[in-house]
Amino acid sequence: MKFSWPNFAAQPNSQPHFLTAEELVSVAGNRAQQLALKAVSEYLNYSIDNDDEDMYEDKDDYVMEVDKGEKNLNFFAKLFEGDGGLREYCEKNSESGGKFICLVCSGVGKKGWSKKFKDCVGLVQHSITILNTRQAHRVYGQELRMRITDHKSHPWN
Repeated sequence: MKFSWPNFAAQPNSQPHFLTAEELVSVAGNRAQQLALKAVSEYLNYSIDNDDEDMYEDKDDYVMEVDKGEKNLNFFAKLFEGDGGLREYCEKNSESGGKFICLVCSGVGKKGWSKKFKDCVGLVQHSITILNTRQAHRVYGQELRMRITDHKSHPWN
């Protein structure tokens, strides 16, 4: 009995799988969120390092909170203004059809902290109302609410 390797030549009739419009939107959204996640992760790591240094400075706690809030607001505003892909994905899929990750939870990098949502409403509610929240969460949720969705027509008001 003689054995031979099977023929692995490509079948001439086989067609490549082309992504549907829905799949292309999903891929673009995932890519935009992953790029934004990288920026948020770097920002949060940097701000945590700076918080450690601020412990030794002689500043009023209220002033430090206002400074952090302004820094967070500026960061997330620039993130959405500068990243057209992220903004477009959020705008087009804000009510349904999208898959959104909480960039702050995922950016912290702790195991099990990655939260996913089917729409922006859920993500905004999570970001604003989470009990054990970082200020970055609240600012992220407020920025999403203000920039991405028409908050007058949504149930979170």
